[in-house]
Amino acid sequence: MNHKKLILFLASLTPLIFLPYLRNTFYVPKIVWIFLITILISTVCIKYKLFGYRNTFIIPIGLITFWYLISLNRCVNIFEGIYAVLIFILFITFYISLEDLVSKDVAVIDIFIGYLVLVSFMVSLYGILQICGIDFLRWEVERTALSTLGRRNFAGEYLVMVIPYVYYLLYKEKKWYLYIVLLFLISHLVFTFTRASYIAFFVSSVVFFILVSKRISLNKKAIIFLCILLFSYNAFSDIKTFEKGTVKSRFLIWSITLKMIKSNPLMGVGPGNFFVMYPYYAIGEEKALRGISLVVDRAHNDYLDICAETGITGIFLFLYLLYCFFKVCIILYRDIDRKRKLLIAGIISSVVAMCINALASFPFNNPATLFLFWTNVSFAGGIYRKVKGERSVKVSYSIVKFYLVIFAITGIVLSYRGIKAGRCAFLAKVFKGKQSLQFAESAVAYNPFSFKYLHFAGTTALNLGEYQKAYELLTKGINLHPYYDSTHNNLGLIYLFIGDIEKAESSFFTALKLNPDNYEFNNNIGFLYLTTKDYEKAINYLTKAIQLKPDAYLSFYSLGVAYYMKKQYSEAKEQFRKVLEINPDFYPAKEYLEKISR
Repeated sequence: MNHKKLILFLASLTPLIFLPYLRNTFYVPKIVWIFLITILISTVCIKYKLFGYRNTFIIPIGLITFWYLISLNRCVNIFEGIYAVLIFILFITFYISLEDLVSKDVAVIDIFIGYLVLVSFMVSLYGILQICGIDFLRWEVERTALSTLGRRNFAGEYLVMVIPYVYYLLYKEKKWYLYIVLLFLISHLVFTFTRASYIAFFVSSVVFFILVSKRISLNKKAIIFLCILLFSYNAFSDIKTFEKGTVKSRFLIWSITLKMIKSNPLMGVGPGNFFVMYPYYAIGEEKALRGISLVVDRAHNDYLDICAETGITGIFLFLYLLYCFFKVCIILYRDIDRKRKLLIAGIISSVVAMCINALASFPFNNPATLFLFWTNVSFAGGIYRKVKGERSVKVSYSIVKFYLVIFAITGIVLSYRGIKAGRCAFLAKVFKGKQSLQFAESAVAYNPFSFKYLHFAGTTALNLGEYQKAYELLTKGINLHPYYDSTHNNLGLIYLFIGDIEKAESSFFTALKLNPDNYEFNNNIGFLYLTTKDYEKAINYLTKAIQLKPDAYLSFYSLGVAYYMKKQYSEAKEQFRKVLEINPDFYPAKEYLEKISR
């Protein structure tokens, strides 16, 4: 029993796991940790021969796996598709092993929940300290309650899934310290300033109290305290509160996602390929959400995301899994004693919170919350088998051991290379010059299938003037992500610098087609036309660049040169004066003004 407790304790630490000084500090370390926990649980199940029984949700999970594999042929970036499938297989293995463990000893659920609530208290304590300006590490966004989850909305998604467990323990044990834990979790949740998590908290809490047949008796002092927390954020000038425009931006992303689904209704664009295809479907859409470059990783609605990647069939199978889960939970809720009803109420409410969050975010792609989802599924499945009886199946433990060996080797190799790539990418940003490029190339060597690392290394080589190396890296990046605007722009710069004007123009046009309102792209093609003496076109693009970035003195300077070469001296003079208003020490603008004044 002691080794089971140790494994469950290690599993509960998942939200706390992160590795600083990596390019991806939170996601990869958590996935690696979940992989290691899965190996431990699977080993225990093999040791005690627990795999000889049918898992409760194996049919919907098997169908989803089959459809994921079928959908791989839709992937433009097959490597992202394979990665998505491998992550799904990781969580399937985790689910099967944990459910088998739970079915033999349901008491492990309470042990895990106890550990998890303690860990969550630590998560929230750290998040609240961050708000107060006390932090152990410096993150990119200061005084933000992201804790150890990576983003504050990830923290909110995690907290609303844990709070029902605290409710469960409060009703079961009525320990005074649990009220303190609950207060910390809710306070942290308030400071995440995530609307979707607020709604998920309210809905899941109502569901829990309905299931336990209790009126929600609210303590007036607690309500007053929480209201003060919620509405006093103006007193903290350094704290980033509600983000503006997030509702509008989600509708813009959803409109493109629906367009993607309409074009690929049956099978989608392939697992893991939403972010690859989003820029393609955003072409020609004036109101499509675009940032500095077109990297919209998720649909900010997991249901739309799944439908876009695996089609209507994929979302139907996913909803079928959720249906089976809630059906089993309701059956258990009706058939078991009061103590178990409380537990089932906590499990249902936790998953309800995640499902609500999934309407406006992507908790099914957040390792900490995805881990809790499959943990809940395992708990429900294990209890169901314990209550209703188990169906034995023939299992060859030789095959199981062989699978576990392959699973372990694959996971270890990918984990090592992923962490090393992240470390090298981080060091590439820290160092300058040749050292930066060496680390960037090392990141690519460890993970040659990441377009992000290829783009980063190619851009680093471009900035150092190593055009051949930059060309090779960026071309490989284009093969993995043919619709990434910034890579096309950088290839255009390479062609421009080596004098291949025709290819440079084509690359800049591709970048502008993908993102027409990008300042850099308009400026670069404007400069190209300036060098080829096509001054009219140069003026058009440079004028738009200035509209997009009014403090870009180099664009004003280039525009002034274009007017000067067209002998439109008054317009040129105006541009050069604007250059000096922004940068009074820019000598070339002064020289042109002197020429005009002669």
